[in-house]
Amino acid sequence: MKNFILTTLLIAFTLSCLYSQTRKIEVENLKNRYEKGQIKIYEYQEMSKKWHNIINNYYEYPDLPFDTNSKEIHYINNFTFQGLNKQNIFARILEYSAINFKSMDAVIVHKDFKSGKIILKGYFDVNYIEDYNNFWKSEKEKVNSLKCYSTYIFTIIDNRLKIDVQNIFYETFIKGEATGSYYVPDRYFDYSINMLLPITNSEIVEWKGRFSILNETDNGIKDLIYSIEKFIQEYISDYNF
Repeated sequence: MKNFILTTLLIAFTLSCLYSQTRKIEVENLKNRYEKGQIKIYEYQEMSKKWHNIINNYYEYPDLPFDTNSKEIHYINNFTFQGLNKQNIFARILEYSAINFKSMDAVIVHKDFKSGKIILKGYFDVNYIEDYNNFWKSEKEKVNSLKCYSTYIFTIIDNRLKIDVQNIFYETFIKGEATGSYYVPDRYFDYSINMLLPITNSEIVEWKGRFSILNETDNGIKDLIYSIEKFIQEYISDYNF
């Protein structure tokens, strides 16, 4: 009977998250938590209901590029630029960095034309929506923000470019608070994007916030990659005057 209930719930849960690697992790994690007795059947039902609500009313599950070997999330994109060469592409990446990151020294950690390598470290702001329980244990919603840092590795061969985005982590501000006779001052806390997964390993009240952060991060990184590609593509028109 237990196996029948588990199978029924698992099918319902899976319908809302067609498999990508990270979606598969979510399904397997919830299943394992139930099988190991970490959650009761009513909790499993509540989690499945909450999951459907978030998926249907707030977010699609982000298609995150999860590397099954390294167990890390990183983005790899390959481009070919007709009419451009290695020198053109190399120069455009440096120009893009100077324009968009203000201080090149602050973001460029390595550049070598001979090997065709440029390594940048940058960040963008992530504004996200999260739930929280108020004083009366009622679930409310608020907007929060944090910084998303990552490493961008550019590899250039002739007119081809590979952009590899990895080492993604967040920096969040924690306001100081008094605890008894002690005062904990304001501080910053860093954590890897991998700590947000599996979403189903956290308390239900945290799910929407994690969904929101992952979606905004995914959109932010893809937008940045697109803007870099577009800037390189515009090399010819830039000098056609």
